[in-house]
Amino acid sequence: MSNQDQLAWERRLAPLAALAAAVAAGVLFTQIVLEQAVVLADRPETTRGYLLAVDEHAGTLIVSRVMQAIGSIALLVVLWYLFKATRHRRPELPGVLIYLVYAGPLLYGLGGLLGVLDQIDVADTFASGEPTLGEEGEERADDLSGSPGVPVIATSAAGGLAVAILFVLVSLNAMRAGLVSRFTGILGVIVGALTVLPLFPGGSIVIEVFWLGSLIALFTDRWPGGRGRAWSSGRAEVWPTA
Repeated sequence: MSNQDQLAWERRLAPLAALAAAVAAGVLFTQIVLEQAVVLADRPETTRGYLLAVDEHAGTLIVSRVMQAIGSIALLVVLWYLFKATRHRRPELPGVLIYLVYAGPLLYGLGGLLGVLDQIDVADTFASGEPTLGEEGEERADDLSGSPGVPVIATSAAGGLAVAILFVLVSLNAMRAGLVSRFTGILGVIVGALTVLPLFPGGSIVIEVFWLGSLIALFTDRWPGGRGRAWSSGRAEVWPTA
């Protein structure tokens, strides 16, 4: 594809990519609200309390994870657009990563949905049996809450690792190509790291929302002070504030 054709493609697809980023950010925010303010509103501190909360709000939890799956599809579109724009300017970005762009977010969303269905099944088993109270209830809850099945673990792990790799490599190369600021690039790397190393539960979601917001401003050419010259030249150029 010639440089002019690439730039025309980017202009044509920019509204779609920006919309996808907005959907992904909105879904992330809604998901965290549903799970923290509804499902875990009572802040259960025991396995028994957690399973009872999951059983009581199973429908809300399913809606939350379906939304996560929708957000994963939107994230796929965002990463696909940014990957294509970046690789045109930096051929050093391995082309084989496009397969991770297609598969990673889908596996990540599917893994989240399968995981919550497994949790709901365990919670239903616990809530519909005896005992559910006291030390015996806690012991029974711990016994039931073992590791999910291999398909759930494999899907979640593969999706999480693929998405983490994409965040890190695409963000770094987009930063080096001058398509995103250093701040936005570093945010993407942090999100990737926290995807596989959840050191701050919920923190990665907040950072990812900011990252997606930055991309919306870039895709729609509404970045304060103007976005990098690389967007108009089609070549890798230093970000103006670097």
